[in-house]
Amino acid sequence: MTLDTFSPNIAAIIDGINWHNLKENEAHRLRSFGFEEGASIYVRHRGILFWRDPIVVQIGRMTIALRAKTARHIMLRPAENQDIGHG
Repeated sequence: MTLDTFSPNIAAIIDGINWHNLKENEAHRLRSFGFEEGASIYVRHRGILFWRDPIVVQIGRMTIALRAKTARHIMLRPAENQDIGHG
């Protein structure tokens, strides 16, 4: 499942990122925020507009807003421990 379709209020693990489909500056930005395979992520909020932008996620101690067109390149799986991201 990709981040742009993942439901809010669910903890997840990043399974992979299609780096080659992202612009270089966007890929660099995601890497600097800690987006990498195996990282824990928590989907906080999705926009209510047609495009569902922005998608707000917590990764580590940071809260980040992403566009759906970027989030569609990030593959997730539900985390076994749903407590990540709370607190």
